[in-house]
Amino acid sequence: MRRKTSWCWAVKGSAAGITVGFQATDLEPDAGTTAVLEHIGWPADSWEPAGEPDRALGLFAAVRFEDDLYVGEIAGLIVETLFDLLGVTDPADLGI
Repeated sequence: MRRKTSWCWAVKGSAAGITVGFQATDLEPDAGTTAVLEHIGWPADSWEPAGEPDRALGLFAAVRFEDDLYVGEIAGLIVETLFDLLGVTDPADLGI
């Protein structure tokens, strides 16, 4: 059973591209989490490793889409992260 994790998203766009990021507390990039992140499509250099100084507990990941970006690809990354990594199973789990 997956432990309840608090998380938040940030999506920022500019003429240079779109950056998608998320932060999840109490979720470290261990071997299982790393495997899921890579399967979903997060590049290996997009998340901070567990020993980074000056960082709160949790996982921080960000990726920038610059060339030939597709909204469907960005949405797919977000949805797969919500379901496969963060364990969202019900719309009630989502909040703004």
